[in-house]
Amino acid sequence: MPAYPASHHQTEPHTPTDAPELNRTVWDRASARLLAKMLGEFAYEEVIEPLPRTGDGAGPSGDYAVRLDDGATLVFRARRGVYGGWRVDPATIREVTGEGLGDRAEDGAPFRDPLRFLARGRGLLGLDGATLAHLIRELTATLAADAR
Repeated sequence: MPAYPASHHQTEPHTPTDAPELNRTVWDRASARLLAKMLGEFAYEEVIEPLPRTGDGAGPSGDYAVRLDDGATLVFRARRGVYGGWRVDPATIREVTGEGLGDRAEDGAPFRDPLRFLARGRGLLGLDGATLAHLIRELTATLAADAR
């Protein structure tokens, strides 16, 4: 059986998993958007209950926090819609570790990984092992499609 080259240059090795359009910047952007959408939908469906980070309660727009199973906290800025929907700003999602929730929006490290969110929030989300595995598989395919 003949071996067909991946390119016209015999010296260039081809790896089937190579996808030049899937670079770190594109993947991070798609991941952050998906995570923001997940946080918003889980909050709307009352699977999670983001807590306001300010003393004035939950207004139409503000900073919110969700504690993960391992004790870390995700903080983010979100806007509530007329019918109770959540619009989470992907650029503001950060992870804060320790006791405090952070006093400023820039506290903590950027957090953009929706798959890690699922794994680290498994108890919070009420996911069993089989459901978690299925979600990770499906969201990986979604991310790959969104990043292309």
